[in-house]
Amino acid sequence: MTDAAKTIQVDDETSLAEVLAEADGAPIRLTKDNATYWVTREEDDASRRAEAIAAAVDATRGSWKDLDADAIIDELYRARDEGTRPATRP
Repeated sequence: MTDAAKTIQVDDETSLAEVLAEADGAPIRLTKDNATYWVTREEDDASRRAEAIAAAVDATRGSWKDLDADAIIDELYRARDEGTRPATRP
């Protein structure tokens, strides 16, 4: 958090709704007696993840359309038969 955050002095008359309205735009610092609290609005992580996934799917859609699936499968089987170890390894 930064020192530039708005500070609100809290007392028994402070309305929670007013404090939360202040935290909508940016983090705020609340102080009461000798205690300090930070209040920030939590973003909806699930919707942000869903948007990121949708964007990734859109960006890669159709990128494999020109690949020959049968040739790739043949290459995988050939590589499996040849193995990855050198012939001199016991």
